[in-house]
Amino acid sequence: MRQVQSQAKKEKLTWQISFREQNCIFQWVVHPATFIVTNAVCNNLDSTVQLDEETTLQEFDGVRSIQFDYLGSVKQPRLGRITISSKSAG
Repeated sequence: MRQVQSQAKKEKLTWQISFREQNCIFQWVVHPATFIVTNAVCNNLDSTVQLDEETTLQEFDGVRSIQFDYLGSVKQPRLGRITISSKSAG
């Protein structure tokens, strides 16, 4: 989160962090808000990690994301919670 916030302030543009689950692997990527996530090369978390049902960050087309404006403030959607857990132990 801090990385995308810092990038938005540095570039003076809206940047976004996106989360998705692809082939049962939880992924994340930091990118300009104008970039289409389906074209992104995402970072994988360990395959034993899953998105937890306590997550409140809005989802659109299977992607949960949050944007930061050029000041580093949350642009949209409202700040929610992204929660991950172990697939085996909760």
